Amino acid sequence: MHDTMVLDHWRLFDFGYVIFAKMLFSLSAKNSTVVVTPSEHSKRQITRRWPHLDVRVIPWPTFRARASAPRSAPGSNEIVLIASCDKHKRIPMAIRSVDRARRLADGHLRLTIVGKSGNDVEAITQAISEVDGGWLTWIKTGVPQKDLDTLISEAFCVLSTSLDEGFCLPLLEAGSAGVPVVHTGRGAMPEVVGQSPLGDQAGTEEDQIALRLVALLDRPTWAGAARRAHHETQRFSPSVFESQWGALLNEVATRA
Repeated sequence: MHDTMVLDHWRLFDFGYVIFAKMLFSLSAKNSTVVVTPSEHSKRQITRRWPHLDVRVIPWPTFRARASAPRSAPGSNEIVLIASCDKHKRIPMAIRSVDRARRLADGHLRLTIVGKSGNDVEAITQAISEVDGGWLTWIKTGVPQKDLDTLISEAFCVLSTSLDEGFCLPLLEAGSAGVPVVHTGRGAMPEVVGQSPLGDQAGTEEDQIALRLVALLDRPTWAGAARRAHHETQRFSPSVFESQWGALLNEVATRA
């Protein structure tokens, strides 16, 4: 069970899907021996609803080629956001935050959104229409993994403005590539790449995101953020993932 977001934030999802998820999740929980989830955050949310469950945390690994060291300087001025175009991802907020950062940084930054269709496409389209969109690229189709890896590796940073996350693979991929991340600190994101390395700023979340993006224009700050993201993600390896799953499968098999 990756997360319970559709139950926790049900107003942000299609009502039919919410009803389906309530029935399926409850049925699955009732008949499970062990529930596996990728983060302590998701475990807390699951056990809050079903206190009797045996819930184990096995984080996702990164399967991309891990950078041996963090980058010392950005490969571009491109902020990358990889997410479904759904309401809980809050992509319009990302657009407004980058627009604000650009005004503070004399237009230096750009934004690339990699996101297929979801339930917030209309709001995203509206947000784009309200800014000078020459600095924004929205990739709505699938991106080959090789191209996605290059996009992440050469990014100025990878951004997440999600309201909640059960894990957040794009941040893990960024950290493993030695690229800084900027995020809202919601859900499991701090578990994956730590708290925002730039500290708390005054103002709204949009203000804070904008100020953190601008702060990364300072080269030593950028390099320090890259080092921290790279360090935080070292523990999410395929070998650890396979070992944890192997041990759990052996444990469950001995119960049968």
